[in-house]
Amino acid sequence: MPKNSILKDELYNEIIYTDEVRPTVTVENTKQKQDLVIEGIPILPASFKHIYQELYVEKYSHELSSYCNCGNCLGPYNQCHHMENTEFKQFFEELPMRLAHLQAVNSASVKEIKQIMFNKAIIMLNNSPCQPDEEMTRNFNPITNTYIIYPKQECHVYKDLQQMFPQDYAQHFEPKKLANDNSKRNGKIMINLSFMSSFILLAAILIALAISKSMSILATAIDLLLEILSGIVLFISVKLARKGIQQGQFQRTIHHNNPNNIKYIYAQRYESLGVLSFSCIMGTCSIILAATCISKIVSIVQGEDSQIEFGIVPMSIILFTLTLKVFLVTGCHIAAKQNPLQKDALLAYRDDHRNDIMSNSLGFIGAMLSSNLKGKWELCDPIASFILSIYILCNWAGNAITQMKQLTGHQVDQEIIDDMMIRLLHQFNPKITEVEGFVGYQSGQQIVLEITLKVANTTTIQDAHNLCQKIQNGFECEVPGIERCFVHVETEDCKNEF
Repeated sequence: MPKNSILKDELYNEIIYTDEVRPTVTVENTKQKQDLVIEGIPILPASFKHIYQELYVEKYSHELSSYCNCGNCLGPYNQCHHMENTEFKQFFEELPMRLAHLQAVNSASVKEIKQIMFNKAIIMLNNSPCQPDEEMTRNFNPITNTYIIYPKQECHVYKDLQQMFPQDYAQHFEPKKLANDNSKRNGKIMINLSFMSSFILLAAILIALAISKSMSILATAIDLLLEILSGIVLFISVKLARKGIQQGQFQRTIHHNNPNNIKYIYAQRYESLGVLSFSCIMGTCSIILAATCISKIVSIVQGEDSQIEFGIVPMSIILFTLTLKVFLVTGCHIAAKQNPLQKDALLAYRDDHRNDIMSNSLGFIGAMLSSNLKGKWELCDPIASFILSIYILCNWAGNAITQMKQLTGHQVDQEIIDDMMIRLLHQFNPKITEVEGFVGYQSGQQIVLEITLKVANTTTIQDAHNLCQKIQNGFECEVPGIERCFVHVETEDCKNEF
């Protein structure tokens, strides 16, 4: 086995040699930046060097088999029929290094990238039997609605894949349902119940408000009403956004259709505009409510009666509201654990119900104290209402600021940029020499990437175009949340004069 070098310490100064089969690592130091050079992986800018800090260990967790046992014969690894495909050979030999990197960086998309890498290896193997005249076994799986191709005998390549991708291997050859029918049905029930309960509770709270004349109950009703209206505005915004070009369709629309026929190319930003506009309305309503609360506090201090009648009917309505919200929080939490496919929506509803419990409890306590304890205790109701109005104002002001940042091209968090860089290196695996620039910024709810790459001087225009197309289509079509990906390619000797 040839010796290859691995970087050990975090300062990139010490090179340790081992007998592991892995790419060569060298270090370049310049006055402008310090780049890390790894065979099989392009040079990265200094701002992304932290991605590799924990990559280099003395031994990879996975080692490839040294001998080939394909076709009932034992022979050298390099004589394996699978390795006649140079593209597969290079991809397969880089897997231990790439898996070690993915394990070290702890990215949110590691599981997805590993699954894509495994599927790529399986696709290559399906087109390359262990022996040229071998017939592969094909079994239809009703769960995935696809045919699964099996090798007829033990194969060192499949065994290595099983060791490197145990979960993906088991899911591919013995697929199981991610969630049974009952858990899917329970998740759908909780989502629908959460949506419908808002209308029922709004009607009940309006009845309690008419009877009690409580300021805190008024704030609770306004919060619930605005929550329903925000859902309606968001629904309309999503419908309008569908009139524009959808994710992954920009290149097809520009090259094969007439983009002038589309009235709003970036209609996806309707969602951010809708939330921003509604946030302004929310802020205005909460300020008016807060001013009314202050006026009520002043009048009570001057000796006027609060005129609150928080009797058995409004009390029962608020207690029913709190009980239902507790049930919805528990149900959404349990359903989210049972159904990963609807987890995000269920957890969002759970958090929303939890916030409603806190706001309704505050309003209930304020109305109770103000109604049953006269005197200065009557201030509890408008004070509770004032606190709720400030909460509504801060909540929607935060939403407005977030939407303004997104609409003005706010740079995305470093964690997301790192995740996209890892996808570029391992999911798309481009044949480039250096990543010179990598920028991501918001475009409404979506993200736009601008990538500058360097390729060898011998790269043809056709190869450079195919490279750009592969990366651009990969990000725009395969990565959720990416609206556009602009890729600029330069040769190693290009000089930019800005």
